[in-house]
Amino acid sequence: MLSPERLVLGEAESGQVENLAKSLAISEVLATLLVQRGQQEPEQARRFLEADESLFHDPFLMRDMEPAVELLLAARQAGHPVLVHGDYDVDGVCATTLLTEGLTDLGFTVQPHVPDRTTEGYGVSVAAVERAAAAGAKLLLSADCGSSSHRAIERAHELGMQVIISDHHRLPEVLPRPEAFLNPQLPDCGYPFKGLCGTGVAYKILQALHRP
Repeated sequence: MLSPERLVLGEAESGQVENLAKSLAISEVLATLLVQRGQQEPEQARRFLEADESLFHDPFLMRDMEPAVELLLAARQAGHPVLVHGDYDVDGVCATTLLTEGLTDLGFTVQPHVPDRTTEGYGVSVAAVERAAAAGAKLLLSADCGSSSHRAIERAHELGMQVIISDHHRLPEVLPRPEAFLNPQLPDCGYPFKGLCGTGVAYKILQALHRP
């Protein structure tokens, strides 16, 4: 991660930056970024930073969201750990972190795993699945991966685990067969916005879990 003194920011009018930082009680770095993105006025910037849930699509428009939620709630009810298996890139790490913290806050027991790029490679790791199963996990939830992880998903099933794929990548010709497949790229997925990143799909899961 770059230290603040190494960050190079573009030009922004200093008075606007100072006003925004003071009005919103934010750092001048964040205020500069907001000004650069055309959010000069405090109320305008506040709306930009504060999510308006009325603008969000219903998470249950995504294919298999309902069974995914049911699987997660059943695991929590039974006290079974959930393996949250991410990817090693920025999106994968963010998706893993979001799901780990979000599920933990909701009372789940989570076993997070981000694979080593050099020793495990891309996709769901068979070794990670085996370790999680040995530690009592009954549910595998991928984060930003899994759409092409046939062998790992087969192995999870062999070990008595159920599987939720949470991903956004393009699909292979032959799809794996999890219990729930969350990917807006699926041709029969009705979620309107197809450009979600892996962290976006993870967010939709938590949004669905928070619905009454």
